[in-house]
Amino acid sequence: MEKRLRKIWKVLELTWI
Repeated sequence: MEKRLRKIWKVLELTWI
């Protein structure tokens, strides 16, 4: 669960920019 959350968080941060 944490692994997937981390991946989503990384993509979110990238799309946030």
